[in-house]
Amino acid sequence: MLLSLLTLLPVLLPTLAQDAPRNARLVNADTSLHCFYDKGATVVAILPQGTPVKVVREKQPWSRVYIPGGLDVWVHSDFVEQVDGTATVSVPRLNARPLPNTGNRSQVLGVLKKGMQVQVLLEEDGWLRVRAKEEDMGAWVLTANLYFDSLGDNWASDWKTVAEKRAVVSLPTPVVPDATPELKPTDSSTEKTATESANADGDIQVTAEPSQVELPEFLSADVAKDPHAHLLRASIVLARMAAEVPRDLSTFDTAKLDHMEMIFSTIIWHSSVQKDLDDARTALGKIDALRRFYDAALAAEGRRAALANEALTAEAAARARAHSAQSRTRATFESYIEVGWLEFHPGVNRTFPFAVSRSGRTAVVHSFDGRYNLRDFVGREVAIRGVWREASKMGAPRTLAVTELRVLPLRKTTTPQSLTQ
Repeated sequence: MLLSLLTLLPVLLPTLAQDAPRNARLVNADTSLHCFYDKGATVVAILPQGTPVKVVREKQPWSRVYIPGGLDVWVHSDFVEQVDGTATVSVPRLNARPLPNTGNRSQVLGVLKKGMQVQVLLEEDGWLRVRAKEEDMGAWVLTANLYFDSLGDNWASDWKTVAEKRAVVSLPTPVVPDATPELKPTDSSTEKTATESANADGDIQVTAEPSQVELPEFLSADVAKDPHAHLLRASIVLARMAAEVPRDLSTFDTAKLDHMEMIFSTIIWHSSVQKDLDDARTALGKIDALRRFYDAALAAEGRRAALANEALTAEAAARARAHSAQSRTRATFESYIEVGWLEFHPGVNRTFPFAVSRSGRTAVVHSFDGRYNLRDFVGREVAIRGVWREASKMGAPRTLAVTELRVLPLRKTTTPQSLTQ
């Protein structure tokens, strides 16, 4: 027995030695940190040269590190309790992920234990983006990108400085209208048309039944001129479709959803009112959810038809093919706006490694003229305006050529009233 322990001792010692954090710095500019020890894994942060880090584990050629100020991760809201911008973990072990989903690209970064507290940055489709404390969450970096600080120099003071710079600062509360836009039914003497008026306080009101409100025509200039009115009307139409589709799949309208997506995206691009921004972001999430529901419903319809007879199977297959063709063909606009989280996936496509992701949907984006260094915006929620370029013979995916980019502010509201009325 003693001989066996002595034989294992040289193997155990290096592992035990890794438990003590080692001070290090990043030696290369724009160093990518990944959620897993693989170049193709999702990038969770890109840090500048000289950034101090703590190495807490080594798995050559990779090292797991803590960064000053902590990491921004996603957790599901069902497993935390929120109070005044702070979330407390309510389950024994809560997985933290780099993206707001459980897909293959969103590998677990680490585990938060019951009672741990994290700062809430925003909420999206039931997921919370939170700032995990430095000692609670780490990411992986190639060890070749590290310089180990044997003397210490100014490492401790630099760590403190960077942590202070990365601290989450609450944004000032924007000026928003006191009253929430209302839906007011018409009386018998009022013409049944979808019209708008302004009360004494200047609040937009819809003076028609929700069932009669029509989707406004999309003109970018008109949306920019009055984003709030377009937001309210498009939200009503979206809520109506979301209620109808589960009862009757034939009411699903891809073109109309594309139309609404452009209205909400343009509102996000132009509006400076925080609540309108938050409402429009939530609306995009509802559109994504409705698309996922319809896809799942078509698949279920096909399975039921297969159990019934060949005629129904052919009908269901034809509907699925038509939907697939519509999904691949986006409506034509003078420019297109994609809203979501900017990600860096060099392992997927080295030529076009950047993509905007939202609720599991991704759009490849690229700054062909070099105007934007997209690495600077990785991990941020952005609105990107551009023009679609079709797939090339070189095998490049359909790509949104970036003409303008806007970094979105933190969300302030999580339950927009205008989308729930």
